[in-house]
Amino acid sequence: MNQKTLTLIEQSSNIALFLPPTPTLDALIAAEVLAQAFTGQSKHVGFPAHVSPPAHQQKHFFQALSSASPLPRELVISIDTTQSPVAQLKYEKNNGSLDIVLSPKDVTISKEHITYKTGDIQCDCAIILGGENIDSMECGEEMPPDFFTRTPLIRLHTKEQGSEKNEADYLDPEKSCLCEMTYILLSLAHQSALTEETASLLL
Repeated sequence: MNQKTLTLIEQSSNIALFLPPTPTLDALIAAEVLAQAFTGQSKHVGFPAHVSPPAHQQKHFFQALSSASPLPRELVISIDTTQSPVAQLKYEKNNGSLDIVLSPKDVTISKEHITYKTGDIQCDCAIILGGENIDSMECGEEMPPDFFTRTPLIRLHTKEQGSEKNEADYLDPEKSCLCEMTYILLSLAHQSALTEETASLLL
């Protein structure tokens, strides 16, 4: 692992965790521990696919996976300015709300000429746990075609084969499992001491 891996994670506010379609217990534990650590740093952690904690494990050990949420997406508001010309756009913040104010140019702006749609996924980097490439990962939601070209990828794997290596990959065949790699990653990232429950998961 090099400094680029740590720097990329440190500078990311929104992080995606990708797991294989049938993740091993090792991969699930690594995902849980990483999600807890990143959330503790006020980062948003998203799982592109639904993740179910192991049925035979105590559920309170997998709090992050049990409450996993998708990645946040932009909301795009479009106005047909050929039908409702806009002279000025401004926004106002009032008591926890945000008002977007559209000033008409000629005629009153009609609601019929305003549409809403989802925009880009907010993701600063994506971590692939236990997969050789992104094609081997589970993507429950439809990902935009350019997501994997514009989003930096970090592969965590105990194998070095696979697609062309990224600069930020953490591949180490000398490590026995993803849990060991996760512990090293968080230690080098100067994380605070692991909780007793988190430490128990890694054992």
